[in-house]
Amino acid sequence: MNNYSNSRWKDRGSFSKDILHSYQDIVDAIRTAPYGIDTREAMAQMLIFLYSATQSVSDNLDLDMSPTDAFGTLDELKQKYPNGQKGVYIVQESGRWYFWSELESTWKDGGFYQAPVEIKEIKDGRVWSKGISSKTIGEAIRGQLNQENMERQVNDNSLKNELDYYKTLLDQVYTAFILKTINIKDKKGNLLWDGDKLVTGKAFLPRTDTIGGEQGLPIDSGIVGDTFLGKIKEYGLPILKISGKDIGGLNTKNDGKIKNLNCSYIDKNLTRNVILKSIKVQGSSSQAYPKKNYTLEFDENIIFKEKWGTHKKYVIKADWVDFSHMRNEFGANLWKRIRETRIGNSNSLIDKNGDFLIDKNNNILNGEINPAFLGPAMGAIDSFPILVFINDKYHGIYSFTIPKTDWMAGMGSGKKEAILSAETHSSATQFRDHVIDKNGILDDKDFSVEYASDENWIVNSLNTMIDSVARDSMDEFIDSDSAIDYLLFNTLLGNGDGIDKNFLLNTWDGKKWFFNAYDMDSSFGNFWDGTKIIPTDAYMFDIHRNKSKLWEYLIDNKKDKLKERWFFLRKNILKKDNLISDVYNYASSIPDAVFDYEKRRWPNRPNTRTNTPSQIAEWLEKRLDKIDNYLQ
Repeated sequence: MNNYSNSRWKDRGSFSKDILHSYQDIVDAIRTAPYGIDTREAMAQMLIFLYSATQSVSDNLDLDMSPTDAFGTLDELKQKYPNGQKGVYIVQESGRWYFWSELESTWKDGGFYQAPVEIKEIKDGRVWSKGISSKTIGEAIRGQLNQENMERQVNDNSLKNELDYYKTLLDQVYTAFILKTINIKDKKGNLLWDGDKLVTGKAFLPRTDTIGGEQGLPIDSGIVGDTFLGKIKEYGLPILKISGKDIGGLNTKNDGKIKNLNCSYIDKNLTRNVILKSIKVQGSSSQAYPKKNYTLEFDENIIFKEKWGTHKKYVIKADWVDFSHMRNEFGANLWKRIRETRIGNSNSLIDKNGDFLIDKNNNILNGEINPAFLGPAMGAIDSFPILVFINDKYHGIYSFTIPKTDWMAGMGSGKKEAILSAETHSSATQFRDHVIDKNGILDDKDFSVEYASDENWIVNSLNTMIDSVARDSMDEFIDSDSAIDYLLFNTLLGNGDGIDKNFLLNTWDGKKWFFNAYDMDSSFGNFWDGTKIIPTDAYMFDIHRNKSKLWEYLIDNKKDKLKERWFFLRKNILKKDNLISDVYNYASSIPDAVFDYEKRRWPNRPNTRTNTPSQIAEWLEKRLDKIDNYLQ
């Protein structure tokens, strides 16, 4: 018996190619048509049908859901495109949008498109400044439309059978959303609690949303702040809380000190209420940033770190341009360890009367007598991370540091002691010309006085020291060891500001001056304002040589000493593996959650993406090789 005797397609060519048959006709022809010409046409139309049906769904899941055109009424749309057209079309009369369904050969209502929109507004929103036409208006519109389309398509009864039939194909269609578990909040933004745990639910969230920035969506990251501040003590960092009605008026150093303050210090769940005598803005260039540095002066001597001893004055630094919160702190620690390698034990110790010190067996005691190694960190800063609240508002992460004062460098008892800070790029800070003074007193334009027993002798001492550069008498007025260490150290850091600015000069006798590192925000590849990373070959020896008469002299005349000192350090402190490990170990003291919330608290902080310990480590690794090659 002929299996095809009852087929509608028994005649050759009866499955017409001039019309697009229904899904049922296509299936019937593939199964029953006896002639190849008819089954081939049916299979071809099946592919057309499959594409059309899939497109009617996947086109609306496509990320590009911006309007293609707009019409005053639905009739105007149908008159222009009676046989359909791919895209999204807005009808101004109703404020709804329409798309052409290949499956049903009709214009379908997609729902409200926010609000009625004029054609000119839509077209203008898609035209670039150079006249190039774009199909997108913005990610916000696309995201909302994608979510609405997904929910609508799933519930559209007219497409349900087709969605089921083509499930294997739809599984491969790209979607911008993922179903996630979220914590539910009430209208006031409070997390809902069932007495035992947080109430959760499900919501479709954009896969590309990594920061919780999609407006109107109940995103997990929306509760980061509640979680962080609610558990802030559990992160293990000390917490400083300061309050006073006038603190909000502190914007620059010229605003002076604010008094009448309340202060508490929390460490390891122990709270100390301390009397804060005053607070003022600290720093010159940094005072322009929204997150300020502050100098704190307490009413009495307080111990915040055992090896610091008891003192009244401290500083909290915001490190605004250094999101890693490492450069100043890690740099100072590295400088301290480099300087420690200079400490010797070959000098005989004597008392104030000039008598040798001896032990109980009458042996003369030996030790280091160089005053440059005094102070908690060899004259550099020492610090630890701390979380700060001001007037009960979280202010972010700070570095609690030693201030630029006498105890920083083990001073306080000598008749001619001073700590000077190089404040600007000038001929004096480049050791080419005398300092500017006013009646024999520094006017802070070249160097500023951070501490001095008195200031009357400083100008003459500095000018004598500057005059000695490149002369035989230089070693009488400049400590060459600290100068060589600083040149190598600053070159390693790539600290452009530190070449002829932002370093410290210390003297304990009013005659010989020692170098000390300070202010290393723009180091380890960080640009001076924190906005970018500089190349690993920037600020090498040649730039130091061109900018400073002292560095020029050392590079041209003491290269053997520079080379000897560098490769000595490369065997220990600056050994590549040791240095990279030191970077990561130092970074481990601050939890990620602190940095996550710092971005939310100060969203305009520069370079929060690449200013990381990894960047510092990778930059240093390449920098070591470049200096090795230069000094070979």
